[in-house]
Amino acid sequence: MSDKLFNYDSPLVRGLLKAADILWLNVLTVLLTIPVITFGPALSALSYTCLKMARDEDSYVTKMYFKAFKTKFWQSAVLGIIALLALVFLGGGGFAVFVLYRNTFPTVFKVAFAIAGVLVASALIFVFPMQGRFSNTVPQTIKNAFWASLVQAPKTLLMLLMWLFIPALVLFVSENFTPLIFLFGIGAPAYFNAVIYNPLFKEMEHRIRVANGEETEEAEDEAETDDDNPSGN
Repeated sequence: MSDKLFNYDSPLVRGLLKAADILWLNVLTVLLTIPVITFGPALSALSYTCLKMARDEDSYVTKMYFKAFKTKFWQSAVLGIIALLALVFLGGGGFAVFVLYRNTFPTVFKVAFAIAGVLVASALIFVFPMQGRFSNTVPQTIKNAFWASLVQAPKTLLMLLMWLFIPALVLFVSENFTPLIFLFGIGAPAYFNAVIYNPLFKEMEHRIRVANGEETEEAEDEAETDDDNPSGN
């Protein structure tokens, strides 16, 4: 019983190994997001690696991470700067509207700002995964991120909650959960988000292959094989 439990291919051991990979990716990403210019590439690389892990296509996560980090570095860096500016705007604006001058702004304005904030945050959820997986211009990536966040609205809400889960534990349950922020605060939500958006990305990849004629070629190859072996043997 114990031999099967601790076998390399057992669910327990695979889960522990995956948790260790997530922790390591969290450490790498925290370190690489400190310089402002590498904020975007670090998150794009994390998203790409987590997607591979969600598909069980990961082998050497460190090598995979740094390869993705270097790919489209400057494009990811631009997206990172845009994302940081958006976060500063949301944070600063939200603090001003709901805390500093809460009695000054009308309720309608507060509601509008909150809705805009949710829309921007939802798009940011998809920006770096899209940047890591697909090759598009920066404007197109942002446009696709907004589209995905709206089309996948229920899943987008769940993904937002994933990012808020550990901070909520610290704020509303116990400060003893604070170490989890440093150990899994970025890596864990990025991984579980990858599990959630993986079906959407697979569908998008299928459409790209069809548009490029790859699926048609594969179907023709299969048809030719069937013609050569009509009996199926």
